Amino acid sequence: MHTQRRLLFLIFAFSGFSGLIYESIWTHYLKLFLGHAAYAPVLAARLLAAHAYTGASIPYLP
Repeated sequence: MHTQRRLLFLIFAFSGFSGLIYESIWTHYLKLFLGHAAYAPVLAARLLAAHAYTGASIPYLP
């Protein structure tokens, strides 16, 4: 049981670290595309909000 919990924690930590690395890479490319460092996080936040709104507005059809 203890080894399963440790393995689950390692997988969770690796997943979070990979997500941070991926976010850093695409934010850098977005910054290069947009030309200014302040626009990239704003655009990323707007895309995330639009994605969440779109997903929430679609009714669940079983």
